[in-house]
Amino acid sequence: MEEMSVAVEVEGTLWFVENFFAYAGQSYHELALYFLMRLPDGCKYLELDSFQSIEEESGTRLTFRWHARQPEALSKLPLLPSFLTGVLRELPAALQHVVHYDE
Repeated sequence: MEEMSVAVEVEGTLWFVENFFAYAGQSYHELALYFLMRLPDGCKYLELDSFQSIEEESGTRLTFRWHARQPEALSKLPLLPSFLTGVLRELPAALQHVVHYDE
């Protein structure tokens, strides 16, 4: 809802992630939840290859693109945290706890 102004259906929680990484000379420990969501039938975004939105708080322009969940397509994307490249290929049947270190 926040990025696209569309109410999605949350089908379940995929991962609880502890991500350790460095950014701009600082070390971070991020806690994140990743959900499997479905856009409603007839959603206009399902027909588009890409689309833009503006983040309300910062005014930042966001560009969204759909990508195939295939190894060759995922390996070309700069996904962060980087563990996503591997785990998106086959989604877990139950919630998984992931501890990840991005170098």
